[in-house]
Amino acid sequence: MNLANLVYLSPEFILIGTAFFLLFVDLFFAKNLSIDLAILGTVASLAIETTLFGIKDQACGVFIIDPFSVFIKVVFLSLLLVILFLSKGYFQKTKAKAEYCFILLLSTVGMMGVSSACEMITFYICLELISISSYILVSFLKDKRSIEAGIKYLLFSALSSALFLYGMSLLYGMSGTTNFAEAGRILLDQNTNKIQVLTIILILSGFLFKADIVPFHMWVPDVYEGAPTPITGWLATGSKIAGFVAIMRFLIGPLGYLLFTWPKFFFILSCATIIVGNLAAIGQKNIKRLLAYSSISHAGYIMIGLCAYSALGATSILFYLAAYSLATLGAFACVCLTNMEQIEDYNGLYKKEPLLAVVMLLSLASLAGLPPFIGFAGKFFIFSAALEKELLSLAIIGVLFSVVSVYYYFSVIKAIYFGQANEREFSIPFYARILLSIIAIFLILLGVLPDLLMDKAQIAISSL
Repeated sequence: MNLANLVYLSPEFILIGTAFFLLFVDLFFAKNLSIDLAILGTVASLAIETTLFGIKDQACGVFIIDPFSVFIKVVFLSLLLVILFLSKGYFQKTKAKAEYCFILLLSTVGMMGVSSACEMITFYICLELISISSYILVSFLKDKRSIEAGIKYLLFSALSSALFLYGMSLLYGMSGTTNFAEAGRILLDQNTNKIQVLTIILILSGFLFKADIVPFHMWVPDVYEGAPTPITGWLATGSKIAGFVAIMRFLIGPLGYLLFTWPKFFFILSCATIIVGNLAAIGQKNIKRLLAYSSISHAGYIMIGLCAYSALGATSILFYLAAYSLATLGAFACVCLTNMEQIEDYNGLYKKEPLLAVVMLLSLASLAGLPPFIGFAGKFFIFSAALEKELLSLAIIGVLFSVVSVYYYFSVIKAIYFGQANEREFSIPFYARILLSIIAIFLILLGVLPDLLMDKAQIAISSL
């Protein structure tokens, strides 16, 4: 490995080194420094990653280093930083903090690898690193509900991984290469046949599971409800982004012709996901299940960008992923800090913790797509991409069900501001107040000035 490769992959090496180092420290020295060390390693990795944004090169022949991958990695590392801060309080009494941080850091390395991998074997290893880490993290509480959620996630994920791996093996058999770009060029020179169609369906099935697209969404509400709240936030953001990044690497790159030959397929997936996610969320009383169905519906909105298949469509996907993740983490941060799951438990929250109430209001309003928050800008760009490609019916469905989402999001806000306060007490650490304030500021700032993020997303997409 030459010096350039070492520099390009240094953020991943820092996370891996931090993961093993904190295990060593926990074993022989201090027992309560694991999360703090993980935070320091993440900050160092994030600082270096931001310096790589203008580079376009390959590392070790299997990883692409370009503005697209760097943009996504910065998002992953930022999300990881928030999750680690939320974990400080949530796992305060847990003895296995080092093991938790170790698995979480390796999961992030897998996500970063997926955003850069340009070769089948490397891509699959990174994808499985995410999956295996997620099984363990979902079951980390070791209670009945957490273990049940972990088993469900394991079964569904194992099936999707098997389908995906079978599809990859067929792709290799037809092309004779494990490089995505070369395989795509070879397939383009071949006449479309049943094996080729089967291959593409199997590969897409694995991606659609990670992205929570209907009909691969059945596991989402149960797993989100049973997992530890910080991990639920991690699955709702990091895992979903990894799924869409994988789709974009395949479809915008080597297999991009699919979006011209199968437009109705992606149109149906987008509509079904938006409709199912929004309608199923209406009757939920558990806020984690509500946010789970919300996550499904937002996957449908993101699919609109794929249906458009244009520069604006692809750019709007990156913007929307960042906007959705920020708002979703804001909501899950409030759930994590209060440790309350039933919506009725939030009655009168603003009287006890105004900051939590405000952040929840801003987060849910952003998810609903209300101005002037970042979620409104995200939906504006997505729907604009649809209209640019004359997908009027898809844009109308998106707007109508965005209105529907206001109902169930505001059922939580109604409880917070108009419900009768209960007697439950809780305290919010100072670092958590800083974190919540930062989230609130960015929800508004990037909504008022979306070009701060949109410009970076445009540069990222132009590098594909």
